[in-house]
Amino acid sequence: SIHHHPELQEDLAQTGLPLRKLDEARDAEDVYDIALHNLLATIVQGTGMIEHNGKAWPSVNPAPLFSAAMRDCIANRKDYTAGGGRYNPTALPLVGFANLVDSLHVVRHLCFETGKYDLHDFLDVVRANWEGHEALRREVIALPKYGDNLPDINALTKRLSDDLYHHTRGLRNERGGPFQLCYFVYIEYMHWGRKTFATPDGRRNGDLLSLGISPSRLHRIDSITSAIGSAASVDMRQCAANAILDLQLPLGHLNPDVLMALERTFVAEGLATLQMNCVDLEALREARRHPELHQDLIVRVCGFSAHYVNLPEWMQDELIERNLYAMA
Repeated sequence: SIHHHPELQEDLAQTGLPLRKLDEARDAEDVYDIALHNLLATIVQGTGMIEHNGKAWPSVNPAPLFSAAMRDCIANRKDYTAGGGRYNPTALPLVGFANLVDSLHVVRHLCFETGKYDLHDFLDVVRANWEGHEALRREVIALPKYGDNLPDINALTKRLSDDLYHHTRGLRNERGGPFQLCYFVYIEYMHWGRKTFATPDGRRNGDLLSLGISPSRLHRIDSITSAIGSAASVDMRQCAANAILDLQLPLGHLNPDVLMALERTFVAEGLATLQMNCVDLEALREARRHPELHQDLIVRVCGFSAHYVNLPEWMQDELIERNLYAMA
């Protein structure tokens, strides 16, 4: 809805997605409505493809052993892939949530609340991948963002997550079950980040997208409490397929009392999944230089753990670049 790149236009023509141009917006409400319309149009088409293609699963990839362990599949005499189970949901994983919230907030603040920049001119800067506008990009990155636990941004976060839930809860998969929102992916935030053009939050072409309900890596903050507070704006009852908050902590600063307080706060806010890494950044860099000396170094990537030295270099770099939260 922002970029006019020929390859993107060709892809849109092939998919037939009815996307609207963000330049058409007359006020901040229009920006929100256009962004939500485009996101929902993409989701509806994607889930429709899953529903259509999924009908082939019972014949090409049935799950007889899995189904045999489920009482309802036996009673219904149906494989799970054919809808034999009592519960038949499909996860609807979303990536780049913080980037979207931040982008909406930036456009609302700079182009409408303050009127400092014309919307079309600002979008032209984004379309140019921020080239020649580094001062503006620094200004954008320095603005308050998701993760700062501010009332207006939290309200925007809640509105967006609520709208996504209410507009997708009626979608059905090939087994007749619901699609359930999921703010959790494995490494797709890296994969799709490479394919995503620049965004209004200061992100450049190909930069990584945000992970789960964690703040964007563009927004370096120290406060774990504020990150948890922002994440709590998302109603976890609407995210049955999971929502993950990733926290990278400095090694050697986490004692049992602090860990217990952190986990109690997380639970008290009603959040779903907490993924923590305790790392020494210099040790990670040393492992890059001398992998033979760090064969036992294990890190948490996203949903899985791995020996750091066995990861590809771009994934090792991604772990080093994550926000490192301070520990009081």
